[in-house]
Amino acid sequence: MEQLLLTMGVFIAFHVVPAIGPVRRFIVGAMGLRMYIAFYSLVSVGLLVLVGIAYAEAEYVHLWDQAYWMRWVPLVLMYPACVFFVGSLVNAKPLSVGVRPNDFEVDRPGIVSVTRHP
Repeated sequence: MEQLLLTMGVFIAFHVVPAIGPVRRFIVGAMGLRMYIAFYSLVSVGLLVLVGIAYAEAEYVHLWDQAYWMRWVPLVLMYPACVFFVGSLVNAKPLSVGVRPNDFEVDRPGIVSVTRHP
């Protein structure tokens, strides 16, 4: 469990630190935009793999029994989740790579006003 918490902490920190404007500008200035994107993507995927491995190796902790009605929650909520996911892929986003990343309109954000990530 400690490994899972550690890898999740590193993953979150790796995503929070570049969100700080001056830090990101410094890193991009030092590495160049293309190298920064390649490095950031590679490390993000690597950290995500490590989180998955840590999750698979974490011990099982039973918190509560599943009630019958809980089985319907994913079935009901997956439809809106899929709609948000598809909407996030086809609509432009200001900070993410998408189908049309340069077409974002601040006055009409579309699905981005509801969710930024799927």
